[in-house]
Amino acid sequence: MTRPRPRVFIAHSSNCPPQDGCRCRAFLAATAGHLHDLGCDPVYDKARLAGGCEWSPTVLRLMGSCHGMVVLLSRHALVSPHVKREIRIAEFMRQQNMGSFVLLPLLLPGVRRADLDASESKLRKLNLSKYDMAYWPAGAGPEEPPEKLGQSLLPLVERYGALPHPEVTEYVACRIAALSDVVLERTAQILGVTTLAYAPDHTNYRVSRGLLTERPLAEFGDPCRMREALGYFLGQLADRSRRQEIVDVVVPYSRVPGGAADQLQALAEATEGRVALLESRSGRTAEMYLRRASENPDPWLVHKPVPRKGMPWVDSIVSDIRDFLHRELCFGEPCGPAELQKALIRHERESGGPVTIALHEPPEARLLQRLLEEFPRLLFLFSSARVGDGPPALGSRNRLISLTPGQERDMLATHRRFHDARAPYGPV
Repeated sequence: MTRPRPRVFIAHSSNCPPQDGCRCRAFLAATAGHLHDLGCDPVYDKARLAGGCEWSPTVLRLMGSCHGMVVLLSRHALVSPHVKREIRIAEFMRQQNMGSFVLLPLLLPGVRRADLDASESKLRKLNLSKYDMAYWPAGAGPEEPPEKLGQSLLPLVERYGALPHPEVTEYVACRIAALSDVVLERTAQILGVTTLAYAPDHTNYRVSRGLLTERPLAEFGDPCRMREALGYFLGQLADRSRRQEIVDVVVPYSRVPGGAADQLQALAEATEGRVALLESRSGRTAEMYLRRASENPDPWLVHKPVPRKGMPWVDSIVSDIRDFLHRELCFGEPCGPAELQKALIRHERESGGPVTIALHEPPEARLLQRLLEEFPRLLFLFSSARVGDGPPALGSRNRLISLTPGQERDMLATHRRFHDARAPYGPV
């Protein structure tokens, strides 16, 4: 899966005639290459660079899609009205995004901080000195970018792409943002997470990443940094619903094997044979596996069918699933097989995952055959202590990496302890 990358606009002056002997274009190309290597998508107006100095609305559209800006402060940029305009737009975007839009002035060789305030500088009134700046070393060439360029953009890269699951990281980070700096720093220490002293507003993202790190235990009752962290900070969140939302995500991510999530995602992308087998003692375990595999704050749509009285067992399961699909995807309206198929395809495309049927029972051959015939686009997850007795046609790709009984018990106990609205938070 292609991960998102933050877009970073490079503000520069293109009014640099080759006869001047400057290397502005070499520094621009080097900056763009370095941003790409850092995990960003560099953005700049190539048409303006090739065709002259005229500022166009295209630049405004390009900037509007970006998450940050690097300003190349060359001798030409100091007297450029276009660079001045781009900086003003970037400052407005910072205000609109509560400071999360990164604005990094980068002084190129031959330009000093004092030059920004010189009488001939068009950037004098912008007061760029209020921003943390990076300096391209005077003796360094374009191939040697300053280390600070990467340091300044690291929070941006982590927030928008260079994480195993950026959407879920953002989800948790937003829910712990209300914690004080002291509490966040202490939580980071408990988790063994390093924070960035130069980016204190990024600590909640670092803590979020630490909470979502897979932390397998050998046996039930073993000490765990995730449990200690939850016990420390959850009670300091006034909104109880936020506490439960955090626990619902953090526990599956820290306990369910990442390899099992990969298996479920591969089955979800398959065109047939979407059947997963999980050895477990509780049906709740399957729900946590699916939550982990979803890799999204909104998990895959899951239904647990209930057999109906007065009907043959297999027919009752099929009927319950069909009613569920009509209710959820067709809003209770009549829906033929072709329409239901289109609705399922659209749901997968829009939600990012398949409709999943979770059954806490062994995959009995007669039921499995009927389900695959009736609903080929659904993902079926059978969880049972006897799941290994499934049909031989289901191979290793269908059998998920399972937890030991002690590990499963620990995961369920951890979720129950911290999810309860009356949970007595404190040291674990």
